Amino acid sequence: MTILYSESNNTCYDTNQNYSSYPDDCVEITQEQFETYFLNNAPSGQERSYDSETNTFSWVDITYTAEEIMSQCKADLSAKRWDMESIGVTIDSIAIQTDMESKNEMAGYVTDSIFNGLTEVHWKLADGTFNTYLIVDFKNVYKIVAEYRNDCFGIEKSKAEEMDLAADPTTVDIETGWPDTTFTTS
Repeated sequence: MTILYSESNNTCYDTNQNYSSYPDDCVEITQEQFETYFLNNAPSGQERSYDSETNTFSWVDITYTAEEIMSQCKADLSAKRWDMESIGVTIDSIAIQTDMESKNEMAGYVTDSIFNGLTEVHWKLADGTFNTYLIVDFKNVYKIVAEYRNDCFGIEKSKAEEMDLAADPTTVDIETGWPDTTFTTS
């Protein structure tokens, strides 16, 4: 078996497969090169590099631009905010979901109380059981959920601004500083 490597496509071709054509820049590589650099995963934090002058491969450290680092930090921050806003809260020892769907459904019940005179809500809890709220109490639950979610976005905004000002955005701690998830209404 002869293995050809195309740098322009970053792809190997087995000549036994009888392709109708090969890229113009194909060069023959050894079975050992193929197994080491194409069949195995790169070591953590590294990627495959090819030197066309010597027809050799090596593992090199992955380098990122400042923009790529900032983009990844903000994506990580956004994912953390999503986790926190969706984790749920405990209000008076009752677990309440805080995902967008639950928050929007709560808003619908509050709206129904204003326009349609709804006086109580049968709310399904995270554990599958139900809790019946008078609308005045349910409005307080909704207010806590809405404020909690808003606080999560506020913290994300603050940490993103901190990243923008930091010499190294990876130093901004995205794991701490999130709002408490336990509330008491009385």
